[in-house]
Amino acid sequence: MSILRSSTLRLLVCRSRFPSFPSASVAPERTVQESKISAASSRTVIGPAHVIPVLASFCLGLAAFGSGMSQRVMDPLLPELSRSFGISLSMASYTVTVFSVSYGIALLFYGPLGDLFGKYRTITIGCFLSALAALLCALAPDFESLLFGRLLAGVLTAGLIPLTMAWLGDMIPLQQRRTALARFLIGQMIGVSGGVLAGGIAADYLGWRAPFFLLAALFLAAGLFLRRYPALYAPSAARENLHGSAIVTKMLKEYVAVSRNRWARLVVLAVFLEAGSFYGAFAFVATHLHTQHGIPLATAGSTLALFGLGGVVFAWQSSRLARVHASTIVLWAGGIAGTALIGIAVSPAWWWALPGCFLSGVGFYMFHNALQLEASQMEPTRRGTAVALFACLHAAGQAAGVWTVGLAVEVIGTSASIALSASLLFCVAIGFNLLRARLQPMSL
Repeated sequence: MSILRSSTLRLLVCRSRFPSFPSASVAPERTVQESKISAASSRTVIGPAHVIPVLASFCLGLAAFGSGMSQRVMDPLLPELSRSFGISLSMASYTVTVFSVSYGIALLFYGPLGDLFGKYRTITIGCFLSALAALLCALAPDFESLLFGRLLAGVLTAGLIPLTMAWLGDMIPLQQRRTALARFLIGQMIGVSGGVLAGGIAADYLGWRAPFFLLAALFLAAGLFLRRYPALYAPSAARENLHGSAIVTKMLKEYVAVSRNRWARLVVLAVFLEAGSFYGAFAFVATHLHTQHGIPLATAGSTLALFGLGGVVFAWQSSRLARVHASTIVLWAGGIAGTALIGIAVSPAWWWALPGCFLSGVGFYMFHNALQLEASQMEPTRRGTAVALFACLHAAGQAAGVWTVGLAVEVIGTSASIALSASLLFCVAIGFNLLRARLQPMSL
């Protein structure tokens, strides 16, 4: 066991020389002799350590960066879209909702496809298709075309982050997985910050099309470099020769099997409510700062970028939480993120949003990382499907939250809407902890 631990993969650590990867020496994606966690068991799933080229790790992070940027780039652009197309702010927010809904629906297919045909291969293809979708958004001639481009972008970027999470779950033992997942998601965190920053700058200086040209270039670069390592394309050891309707039938069976797990149902419900309550508030923070405090959208976008910085700080310090019980982490996280957002909503000066956005990033990613760890282990033998379902409910929660808060903003304004949505986040943390004591199959 000590030999295995000492050889475990260390993600995102630069080396002067990369290891070679002959295809014959690469182990299958699925962990060898992986055993399912039973309801009363505290066993962990330990597989062989695998070494990934640093460049491949970087490009997986770059793909996560592009996905995170795609998700949040529209937030500071909503007032600009409202002015450019002569539509209401609520209608402009459909660009966020359409992306989230299509993203979530597509995830239902990516998980089983990744399990069947290889997660790394699916990620690589997804990068090229995501570049195409971003280019279509950049060239959209009207609002309807932009909505279609955002819908397509949601479908095509959907598999990048959850499939990489599932792939890392196959490659890395449970004891090291919390830190590995947190550090991989630095790419997404920086992408979220980059998205709101690029959106704010584009709204004031470059036009709303500019961020989509940047996204197209990033996805294309990630796909080209990921193709350099075909040895990592190795499909799941459990891959079956299925075609046509048999693939769909197999997918349905996989999801039915996951949904029968009560703990899995609780985890995906928690991430739905977490995403809805947090992003429902966060999506309108830039608009709140612009309309209530009169600051430029570029400044508002730069302020929101501190959210990603808070997530990065959490990720680099996540190993310090290894000895803290997950229930304590969840309570801290819900309290920090919820309080930070409420502070932004009721503060008399805009600069209160500076520490508020930073702390909301720390709290949200602390909460989300705890749920991600649960998701990576709730169905070890169907990890791709389970993580895809988790990500699907996360995207659906974002869509529902933004849509609901968007309607509320039209009636009660941004301050009250953000505060109410943020209050729900802390309630989610409390409710999850109350139920986890009864249903959780293992102590993480």
